[in-house]
Amino acid sequence: MITPCRTRLLRAPSLQSFQRAIVGLIKTTDPWTAGATAVLLPTRAAAEQLRRTLEDLIADSIVETSVLALPSLLTRTEWYSVMHQRLGDTTPLISPVERQVCALAAARQAARVVPPPFEVRLGLVSQIIDFYDQLRRCQCSVDSFESLVKSELEPTLDLDRGARRLLRQTTFLAATFRVYQKRLSELNRLDEHKLRQLLTLPDAATPFSHVVITIGDQAVHSSGLWPADFDLLARLPGLKQVDVLATDAVLEAGFNDRLTQMLPGLTVEHLDDADDQQPVLMAPSGDDDRDYFKWRDREEELLGVVRFLKGTGCSERPKLSSHNRSGKVIDGREAVVFQRPLPYLYLAGQLFEQAAIPFETRDALPLAAEPYAAAIDLVIDCVTSGYSRSSMVSLLRSPHFAFEYEGKRVEPLEVERFDQVLRAMRYSGGREEFVRLVTGSWKERDERKSALEGVGQAVRVMAKIADELYEFERVTPAAQLLDRLATFLERYKTADVLTGQRMERALQARATIIRGIRELSDAYRQFDAEPVEFRELASSLRRWIESQTLLPKNQDGGVQLVDSETAPYGRFRQLFILGMVDGEWPAPPSRNVLYPPMLLALLGWPRERDLIRSSRARFTDLTSLPLERLWLSTFSLEDDAVVVPSSLLENAVPGDQEVVRVEVDPHVVVIPDDALALASVPEGTLDTQPERWLHLRQQRSDESSQIFHGIVGSRPSGSYSVKSLEQYLECPFKYFAGTLLDLRDEAPEQPILTPRERGLLLHRVFETFYRDWHNTAGKSVTLANLDQALTRFGRIVELAIQDLQPTERTVMAAWLLGSAAAPGLAERLFLLEVLRPADVIERLVEFRIDGSFVFTEGGRCRKVRLRGVVDRIDLFSDGTFRLIDYKTNKSPGRKVALQLPVYTRCVEQQLDGHRGRSWQAAEAAYVAFGDERLYIPLARSELSRELSKSDGRVIETLDELENGVYPPRPAELYHCRICPFPTVCRKDYVGDE
Repeated sequence: MITPCRTRLLRAPSLQSFQRAIVGLIKTTDPWTAGATAVLLPTRAAAEQLRRTLEDLIADSIVETSVLALPSLLTRTEWYSVMHQRLGDTTPLISPVERQVCALAAARQAARVVPPPFEVRLGLVSQIIDFYDQLRRCQCSVDSFESLVKSELEPTLDLDRGARRLLRQTTFLAATFRVYQKRLSELNRLDEHKLRQLLTLPDAATPFSHVVITIGDQAVHSSGLWPADFDLLARLPGLKQVDVLATDAVLEAGFNDRLTQMLPGLTVEHLDDADDQQPVLMAPSGDDDRDYFKWRDREEELLGVVRFLKGTGCSERPKLSSHNRSGKVIDGREAVVFQRPLPYLYLAGQLFEQAAIPFETRDALPLAAEPYAAAIDLVIDCVTSGYSRSSMVSLLRSPHFAFEYEGKRVEPLEVERFDQVLRAMRYSGGREEFVRLVTGSWKERDERKSALEGVGQAVRVMAKIADELYEFERVTPAAQLLDRLATFLERYKTADVLTGQRMERALQARATIIRGIRELSDAYRQFDAEPVEFRELASSLRRWIESQTLLPKNQDGGVQLVDSETAPYGRFRQLFILGMVDGEWPAPPSRNVLYPPMLLALLGWPRERDLIRSSRARFTDLTSLPLERLWLSTFSLEDDAVVVPSSLLENAVPGDQEVVRVEVDPHVVVIPDDALALASVPEGTLDTQPERWLHLRQQRSDESSQIFHGIVGSRPSGSYSVKSLEQYLECPFKYFAGTLLDLRDEAPEQPILTPRERGLLLHRVFETFYRDWHNTAGKSVTLANLDQALTRFGRIVELAIQDLQPTERTVMAAWLLGSAAAPGLAERLFLLEVLRPADVIERLVEFRIDGSFVFTEGGRCRKVRLRGVVDRIDLFSDGTFRLIDYKTNKSPGRKVALQLPVYTRCVEQQLDGHRGRSWQAAEAAYVAFGDERLYIPLARSELSRELSKSDGRVIETLDELENGVYPPRPAELYHCRICPFPTVCRKDYVGDE
C-alpha cells in the first residue's frame, strides 16, 4: 500500500543555491521537528562539511537565526541503521564482517552441490555478496535473476562456450544466494533487504516524517540511492514529505527522467540563483591557450598550491584563521578537491606541515597503510614462510612487540648478531630445523655452540614464540586461530612505539585491528565452524584490513582537503581542483567481474553512458562552487608513466567567465629542501634546524671545485692489494667509498652459497687437490691418470661440502663433479691440462705475493709494495712458468684486467733465485669456468710486450691513487645500476664528456 506522501523536486541552478536550499529545508529551532527529519548525504565527511556550511552562513548573516536544531545528517547506510533502531525490532542487523563469513560458508556449501566454473576464494566471495546486494537493490529477486539470465543465454549455448560458462556461474550464484538467505533466517539475522520488508509493514513504527535527499541515484553517486530505496520512500508508513534536491546539470544528465519514474507524482520547484557569485578562474601566466595549470607529477601539483597560498593566494581577513610563516591567513575557506584521496592526503601531511600551512581533512586513510598492519603481516609471514630467517629477524626487530624471556627483552644489537649467526649457519627455515639448530647436532659443535650462546636471549625468545605459534600450523576452526592470534598480539603489545600524536594514532590502529580480529572470530564462530589452514585465514584477515579505514585526528582550521563527493556541501572562497587526468576525471565506471554490461543492464544496473554524463555534470557544478577563485590543474607523469589530461579541461568553464593570469613563484620557500637549494632565503623563513642545514649546504664546494669532481689531495704511498688496483680501474669513486671510507654494502640473502662463498670453496678444493696430487700421484694430469684424478678430486669435494645444507651439497657437487647432463668444473679443467701437456717440475698453489716490486715502462720506473695470492703457478723444467688465475664466472674486461699481468710481473721478481735460478713467464691465463672458452690467455701475441703495456697502466693507476684522484668514472656505465654506493656518489656528470 502506498501512503499519501508529498514528493518535491527542487532544481538548483548551481551548488551555491543548492546549499542555500538545504538550509532552507532544515532550518528550524524546534528539536521535535528536527528529530523527525533525515537529510541523506553521500559521506560522513559531507555531513561534517554541511555543519560547517551552516556555521559559515550564520556567521555571514545569510541565515537569520543563530540557533538551529539540526536534523539527522545520515549516509544511506546510517539511514537504514537508524530506521532499524526506531523500528523496535529485536532481531539484530548482520554486520559487514558477519556477512562476508556467512557468504563464504554459503558459497562453499553451494559449491558441493553445484560446482562453479571457478575456485571459491575469499576475494571472489566479496564480489559475489556485493553482486547479491546490488541485485536486490535493483528490485530483482534471486528467481528473477536466474530466469532472466538463463533466457538470455540459452539461445547461444550450443555455439558459445562462454555462454555455457556463464550459465554454470548463474546456477551456482543462485544456489549460493538461496543458502545465504536460509542461513540468515536460521541464525535470526536481518540484512538490509529483509529490513525493507519489515519497514513497509502497516504496523511498523514511523522512522521519519520528512526526508531530504541531497544525493542522486547510483548513476550520479557511487554512494547514491537505488531503485529499492526510492520504492521504500514511496511506501514507508507515516512518511509525510520527501524533498529531492539536485542541480540542473545533474538532472539534465538523465537523473530527471529516472527520478520521475521512481517517484511518481513528483512536483517540481525552481530555485533562484540571484545570490550566486561567479568565481574567477586562475590560469597560468604566459600561456593564453591554456586555462589550467600543468605540473610534472602529483607532488609538484600540490606543491604549486602550497606555494600559491604562501605567496599571494591567502586571505587577508583574520576571521577563524591560522597564520603561516608568510604572514598570510588561512581561514578554512580554501579547499583542495580531488577525485582520489591518495596519495594527496599523504603528500599534504608532508608538504603542508613543512610549509607551516594548517590543513584538515575528513577523509579516512586506509588501515592497511598503518605500521601496525605491517606488524600483523610479520606474525603471519613468520608462520606461513616456515620460520624463515628473514621473517624471524623482522619479527624480533619490530617496535610494535615487546618480546621477553624471564623478564628481559631482546636488545636490537643482539637481534643483529642473531641474524648474522643464522646466516653463517646457512639456516634455511622450518620450525623443526630451528629447534634442531638450537638443541641438536649443530649445537654440539664447539664453534656453533659458542655462536649461539652469544645470542642466547634472542634464541630463547624465538624458541618461545615458535612454540606459541605452533598451533597455527594445524588445520583448526578459524575462530580458535583468530582468538589465539588476538591473544598473542595483546600479550606482546608495547606502548613505546612513538610519541605524541603519532603514538595516539598507532594505539588507535592497534586497537582497531585487535577488535576487528575479535569480531572476525565471533563471525566465524557463528557462521562457519569448518577447520581451515592458517594461510587461508590470513588471506581473510588481510582482506578485512584492506577494506577498513582509520579516521585521521581532527584538526581545526586551515585548508580543507575534500573529495569530489564531499566538496558540494562546503562553502569555499577558493577551490583547487587537482588530479585532472584521463581515467580519473571523470571517474571510470566500476567494473563487475561476474557479468558483462549487457546482462547487467538487463538486471537493472545503471548504464555506463549515464554514469559518464553524470560525472561531467557534477564537474560542471564544481566549477561554479567557489565564491571567489577557481584553480584547475593536471600533471604529466604518474609513477614515471605518461598520463593524458582529462577531456573535461577542454570546456571546463563558460566562455564569459573571467580569467586572471597568475604566476606561482618557484622561489617561495615552502619546505627545507627548497631552502637548501637556494643561495639565500628570506630572514626568519626557516626554523633553527633547517637554518643550520642551509648553512652547511652553502659551505659545500661548487661544481667548479676539484673536490666536487673527486680530487681529494695527495696521499702517502702504501701497500696495495693487487685486486684493489682493478677495483680502482672499475670505478675510482667505488674504490674510494669501499676502501678508504670503509663503507659496507649488506650482501643480499641467497638461498644457496653466495658467489664469493662459491669462489672460496672452489679455490680451496683445487688447492687441496693439486697439492696432494703433486706430492703423491705425479706432476701432471694425463689421459692415463684422468680417472684417478677425478676420483681423488671427488673425495676432496665430499669432505669440503659435508657441513653444507643438503640442498647446497647437491648443487655444489653437481657444479664441481658434474652430472649426467654436463661435465663438472674438475673434468673440464683436467681435460684442458691433458690437451696442454708440459714438463711440470713443481706446482705452487695459493702462492702468496708480498713485497716491493718494480714496474718500468719507457723512461718511467716505480717501486711499490703489493700483496696478493696467485691461484696456481706451474714451474717447467726449462726455467719458465705458467700462471693460472681461476674465475668462477667470466674473465674481467680489458678495461680493468690488471690482476693477471701484475701477478706475472711480481712472480718473476719474487721467484728470482728459487731453485737457484731465475724464472720467466711463458704463459699467463684465466681459467674462467663461466666462459665457453674456459682458457683465456693474457696475450695472443708476444707476452713481454703485453706485460710492458700493463706496467704503464700500473704506474698511471698508482699516480692517480697517490694524487687522490677518485672521480665517479665507471669503466662501463651500466656498473652504476648495480653499484652499492649510489646514495653517496655524485654521478650527475658521469658520461658528460
